[in-house]
Amino acid sequence: WANAISGLAEAGAPIAETLGDRKRMSKSVATFGFTAYLHVNYRKPVFVGKTVLVTCALDRVEKQRKRYLKGVMTDAATGAVLADAEALYLIPRGAG
Repeated sequence: WANAISGLAEAGAPIAETLGDRKRMSKSVATFGFTAYLHVNYRKPVFVGKTVLVTCALDRVEKQRKRYLKGVMTDAATGAVLADAEALYLIPRGAG
């Protein structure tokens, strides 16, 4: 485990950045919202030098203001799930 990466700053950064990029595609807090929460489940260690694949998608929209996204980080070589995440973005009242 000497080459394992730990913590959100390192291991969770790719998944957090990908979820954030999904938000940035809309280019506006008024159209996609701001981060209310980001929950990352670490399933397996991420090792230095590994290539990972991160995917994310809009999971659901509730009450016009809540945007839920889900993301998964997998080992590119084996397909093993390394982490998964859910994020909630809120559109401010009166925005848009």
